[in-house]
Amino acid sequence: QWEKLSDGSVLWRISFIASGADALFLTYDRFWLPEGGKLFVYGQDNSDVIGAVTHEYLQGDQDNPAPFTTGIISGDAITVEYFAPSYVISKPIISIENIYYGYRNISKYGLKDFGDSGNCQVNINCSEGQNWQDEKRAVARILLTFPDGVGWCSGALINNTSENFSPYLLTANHCLRNYYDAVSNASAPNLIFYWDYEFSGCDNQSTQPTIKQTIGATIVANNSISDFALLQLTQNPRNLTNFNPYYLGWDRSGSTGGSCGVGIHHPMGDVKKIATHNLTPVNSNCYNNNYWKISNWSQTSNGWSVTEAGSSGSPLLNNNHHLIGQLRGAGTCSNENCLNPARDVANYGKFSVSWTGNGATDNRRRLNHWLDPAGTNPGTLNGISLYRISGPSIVCSSGASFTVNNLPTGATITWSQGPYLTRTSAQGANPCIFSSTGSGSSWIRATLVIGSNTITLTDKVVWSGVPQVTVTGPSVGYIGGSYTYYANTAPGAQITSYQWTLTPPYDGNNIYGYGYWANTSFNNPNGGYFQIGCTVSNNCGSGIMGTTYISISETKNDYIVSPNPASTIITISVVPAVPGAKGLTDFNAVYDVSIHDMNGVLQGRKEYSGDCFTIPVDNLKDGNYLIRIDNGKFVSVKQVIIKR
Repeated sequence: QWEKLSDGSVLWRISFIASGADALFLTYDRFWLPEGGKLFVYGQDNSDVIGAVTHEYLQGDQDNPAPFTTGIISGDAITVEYFAPSYVISKPIISIENIYYGYRNISKYGLKDFGDSGNCQVNINCSEGQNWQDEKRAVARILLTFPDGVGWCSGALINNTSENFSPYLLTANHCLRNYYDAVSNASAPNLIFYWDYEFSGCDNQSTQPTIKQTIGATIVANNSISDFALLQLTQNPRNLTNFNPYYLGWDRSGSTGGSCGVGIHHPMGDVKKIATHNLTPVNSNCYNNNYWKISNWSQTSNGWSVTEAGSSGSPLLNNNHHLIGQLRGAGTCSNENCLNPARDVANYGKFSVSWTGNGATDNRRRLNHWLDPAGTNPGTLNGISLYRISGPSIVCSSGASFTVNNLPTGATITWSQGPYLTRTSAQGANPCIFSSTGSGSSWIRATLVIGSNTITLTDKVVWSGVPQVTVTGPSVGYIGGSYTYYANTAPGAQITSYQWTLTPPYDGNNIYGYGYWANTSFNNPNGGYFQIGCTVSNNCGSGIMGTTYISISETKNDYIVSPNPASTIITISVVPAVPGAKGLTDFNAVYDVSIHDMNGVLQGRKEYSGDCFTIPVDNLKDGNYLIRIDNGKFVSVKQVIIKR
């Protein structure tokens, strides 16, 4: 149905209702839009909206329109809407081939409710994902369509030795269900890839993230020997609005790369999650030695993430942040998921096996032909970000230079910075100079405009200026004692030296520095009040000395509590320091006395003076209590029993 609007523009809509469906989505055998035209797809209540789809987003042309797919719309109604301004003359080509109807076994993969993963799962932006913020930008949720239905998998962008940002994505061969194949059926125009599909924080949310998707791929290599599939994406995710893709590094050496790592995945087609392990992957006895086995994921502060249906194809990353495999499943081993995460097992096809396809001669059955175009055959390759801020991790008052790499011609930059920094170059300069105005942790941010696309890059975290330090340790001590002190600095301050001092400098008293900690000894026969100081330095210079103090005496007061056990009152008698004790004889003490139960709960508190005082305890229940006595220099704790 065409509708001409008052300004000369035109609007076309078609709606479909499939009673009882949990979700619907459409595939098109021929699809093309003229420049200026916009297509939207939405549900009945507009809660799910796809679009605007525009000419720049599509493959093919008017004479040879390409297949296309639009994503999932929840509910049993779906509308396709096309809008064209008055200046657009050409008609669109919108040929709907299939309407997929989601129900029963389809909805269990999350098509109805994006929150269908298990309750043990940990969101990627929880603390567990803090050190994996680059790698998460490689991982996609994949919707695969087949003649008889659909399914979810995960996959990840992967770097190659030319480092040219080719849109290669690694996933699992079994996700292709023997339908797509690099040799027999390589074209997969209806696959949908969802990017940045994650919650912004740690907690689950009721509204799904903004949809950023690309459509279509070609299967360039796959092999069941290690269950890998390498896809070349038709639409490049680097062209998406406000998305900065990352291309994972890899390790083909066959080494595990250490005894810890993570899996980043989309279980049940849900938002991005992270699973953590603290063990060395071993050869799988659930499949064979072509697979790594993770037999025990770690319980962490925000859950106990494991793999589930929909996680297949997701990357296993070692502690060097290199991919060493992609997920196949549990095989013959336990697959209890969130019902019993301690027993859940995951197996990953080894990247080292996939590299040559276990000796395959056909390039379409191995990875190295595609991921080593430079022919250098490295054992490892680091990951790379499309756009990134490069520069030092410390900024001094003299200034430091920061650059956005790979910036295309015509792009613009808007710089911003956190506390303790000022920009000294012109706005938009590349490189750009920033200088320190104070001391502390800070950040530098760049927002890019590339054509109609706006991208905010990951912050570059820096330390600004000289370091800050606080010193902690005992505040009271005795002649002949030895005490330890610690210099506490902020993470990222990049300390290069520690200098410890003890003042005043009495003979027999010493301080020995061992980097961030120091040991003191007080052997001079005279007590007193002493300062322990530490000055720390980094490449910007030395900060203000941090200090603390200790009072040194020959001995200390003691206290006698009687009667003990007691019923109604107790008497506290002060036993003075030995005659001539330095540091106490001139001290006119006021005693802060508090009574606590054995759980530390305060039961009463009052100040007293003199050398003997009584305290009523008739309000206390029978039991054991602690009496804390603080005379302003020393704290003593005595135990008393209340018994009637």
